[in-house]
Formats: sequence, structure tokens, C-alpha cells
Amino acid sequence: MSWDYHHLAHESGELPRSEAKRLEAWVQAHPEDLESRVRVLGFYFIHAAYWKPFRDMQAQHVLWMIRNQPAHPLTGSPYCQLDSLLHPEGYQEAKRLWEEHLSRSNRDTRILSNAASFFTLPDPLRAEPLYRRLIELEPGNPEWRHDLSHLFGLKGDEAGMQSQAAQERVFQAEEAFRLSERGSAQFYSLTDLPEAALEAGETEKAADYAEELLKMAEGYTDDWNYGNAIHEGHTVLGRIALKGGNRDLAKQHLLDSAAWGSPQLNSFGPSMELARELLAAGETDAVIAYLERCGEFWKCGYNLKHWIREIRRKGTTDFNDHWTAYLRLFLKVLRLWLPWGKPHLPSL
Repeated sequence: MSWDYHHLAHESGELPRSEAKRLEAWVQAHPEDLESRVRVLGFYFIHAAYWKPFRDMQAQHVLWMIRNQPAHPLTGSPYCQLDSLLHPEGYQEAKRLWEEHLSRSNRDTRILSNAASFFTLPDPLRAEPLYRRLIELEPGNPEWRHDLSHLFGLKGDEAGMQSQAAQERVFQAEEAFRLSERGSAQFYSLTDLPEAALEAGETEKAADYAEELLKMAEGYTDDWNYGNAIHEGHTVLGRIALKGGNRDLAKQHLLDSAAWGSPQLNSFGPSMELARELLAAGETDAVIAYLERCGEFWKCGYNLKHWIREIRRKGTTDFNDHWTAYLRLFLKVLRLWLPWGKPHLPSL
């Protein structure tokens, strides 16, 4: 039987609680039934943040996957992540299990990749040597360069790491693009380059990459990454325009960046970087129009109305809701997993 793990887990987030409870009992009695386990993992992935008993059950399933299926593609996915704050004990046990697997083999790229994905968000310093080991084992595989580039995007948020991490991020992203086969793989890889170059201070290169991305996107209007490409390209071009003093062009790019949704934009939401910069410049009407347009595809953007009310009342908002910040950070990790065909995972 062949089925798509990612879509099965995604769809299971909407399961009624009664069905999730039935599946939980079934999996306890039939632990090798991966299809049912994937479904309960998908349910807990959505609901665990709101109720501790669900978090505890989620951790049990994640630990089972790490212990028994460390090389399985799903085990390296976001559905098998444990946050060190939400699941402190579960995270420590998962960390111990991964280190145990790694001590037995440093040549199995499936285990190395899954472990690196697990450590990327909570422990980037542990993830980096794993990605470098993957590059050493498979120097021609663009996936490992892509993942390492995203890791440096996370490390760039750390104090004192901005310049060094930004340069390394661009280098690894360019290597991933160079190694990718022509076609959709290059389209996915190019999506990361405009922002990476801009954050590294390479404004001209960032503009070139953004223009190339928007042009390439015209050939992929039915692709799941199309909305991401449109959003990234216009966001970067808008930030460059604003920095150059062209507010009207920046405002147009802001609106154009919200023309389409995507699986990632629809769930974790769009970037607020250009909106924040325009708001600081006093362009409240443009930012409100942008947020309203985002609401057409970001149905779980519960802060949008609050931000709009604040802007209308005070002329500003800080976009700094802690849950939104967490989701945006997690999106960076989610994007490690999506661009290389990983949503379409194989059956056992």
C-alpha cells in the first residue's frame, strides 16, 4: 500500500478528538502500524501546544519513531520534532536516543540527516557538524548545502553571528543552486537566495536573484512553491526600493508579495519585514492593505486583526507576539524539509 506520509499527517490535524482517541488506543495495541501512528502524530502536531496531555502523548510517539525508525523519512520531519521548552524531558530523551544512533554509525546519511533536522532548531551547534559530515559523504548532493544554508539563517539570529553566518548562508545557498538539476529543483533552491544575499549586505546580488526568481516563477504557477517565490522576490525588491528612497515602489512590492498563498504562507504566515520597515516610515495605509490581503490566505493569522486595530489606533504595532515569532522560526526549519520533494515521502 502506498500513501503519502506528509499529506496524511497534515490532513489528520483536523481529526475529531473522538477519532484521535480511537487511533491512539489502536496504536498502543498495534505499535508497528505506522499509518495510524502518522495520523495521531499529525493530530498532536496541531493540538499539542494547547494541552499538556496531548504534548505528553506526542512525545511518546516521537520517541518511538526515533528509537525504532531512526532512518525513516518521517522521523526527520517536523512531525517528529520536540521543542526543548514544551517537552523538556522528552527532548532530553530524544537527544540521548539520537546520540546513541550516531555513535553506532556516522555513515548512514538517512540517520545523519534526520538527526541534523532534529537538532537544527534547539541546538544549531550540534546540527552543523552533522550537515558537514553529510556534505563530506555526498559532496554532489545539493540538499545538504541547502540545509546547511538554512541552519546559518538560524544562527544569524544569534548575537555576534550575523556577519559570519550571513556570508556562510549565501555561500551554501549558491552551492545548492549550482548543484541542483535544472528545472523545479533550481526553482526551489533559488527561492532562498534573494533574502540570503540581502541579509549578507549584497544588495545588488539580492536584487538580481529576486528578479531571476520572479521570472522563473512564471513557469511554475501551478507549483506549491509559486506563492513562496512571489512573496520572497517582491519582499526583497521592496526592501531594496525602500532603502533606496523609493517608497511608492516599495509599497507596490509589499502588496504584490501577498498576491498568492502557499502551504507555508497559509499556515505559518508571511514575512513582516517589509511591512515593519514601511510602518516605521509612516506608511500605515499600505501596511494595513497588506495585512488585509494576507488575511485572504492566512486564515490562522489570528494576530492580523489585532495588528490592524493597533495601527489604526496608534499608528504602529511591533508584530512581536511570541507565538507568532515562534511559528516564524519554526517555518525556517519546516522549509528545510519541503523544497527537495520531501512532502512526497515513500511508503515502507
